[in-house]
Amino acid sequence: MSTLESLMRLHNWNVDQARRRLSELYAEHQKLVQEGEQLETDVAAEQAKSADMEEGHFLYQNYVSSVLAKRESLEESIGALEEQIEEAMDVARAAFREMKRVEVVQNHQLEQERQDALRKTQADLDEIAGVIYQRAQLN
Repeated sequence: MSTLESLMRLHNWNVDQARRRLSELYAEHQKLVQEGEQLETDVAAEQAKSADMEEGHFLYQNYVSSVLAKRESLEESIGALEEQIEEAMDVARAAFREMKRVEVVQNHQLEQERQDALRKTQADLDEIAGVIYQRAQLN
């Protein structure tokens, strides 16, 4: 295995790892967003329940304050996660760029080897044609 092939495999692996990390971060982001949506649904349900009870207003106030704290915590977590996603995207882009760079060099090397093989084949054919011509001139 040539050095470029090994390097290409390494860069492919790096790109795959970056994509996996991004996938994990997106899944975690989606989970937090869904938790936020469920929190909003729960607040609406509690508000409807507390409206039916007289003492529910006092309990609802405590519930709302805890929900606000939880919502703020979720928003902070989502913000931090979005920053991690941006960083992971930068890492993935850089890994992909490096992989493409190696791929271009590898393709160039393969094309150069193909051209060299064609030149050698053509030189062999020219030599054969020259020998055939010389034999024809002698006869």
